[in-house]
Amino acid sequence: MKLRQFKVAITNCLRSSRDLLKKGQPPGAHCYVASEALYHLIGGKGAGFKPMNIKHEGASHWFLRGPGGIIIDLTVDQFITIPNYSTARGRGFMTRGPSKRATILMGRVCRQIEWDEKQKRLGKRRLLKKTCPK
Repeated sequence: MKLRQFKVAITNCLRSSRDLLKKGQPPGAHCYVASEALYHLIGGKGAGFKPMNIKHEGASHWFLRGPGGIIIDLTVDQFITIPNYSTARGRGFMTRGPSKRATILMGRVCRQIEWDEKQKRLGKRRLLKKTCPK
């Protein structure tokens, strides 16, 4: 799976996934579940990735740091300014394996990617799904 594919699929899925928000969270608050889902899909600690947390624009924000210090921040677009990643701290997720929300999102993302690839194979004009498959 390519990171670009995952970002497009996760964006489509999160747009229609108010059910993945915890009670009281604003609609843009998907950084934790997005980072957690990607972490498990790309191999987690064994692949050299670490969940990171930072306070930015008055809110807690999650992203991944990978091998060689690469930053993977799937939800950075929600901010007006780019976070200062050098001030972030390594944190663990709340569960050892994927949480219920991350598991749901991982399934939706994988189905979205399969759907996109099927459209390409059929040679048809690519239609973007407005909602992620359930």
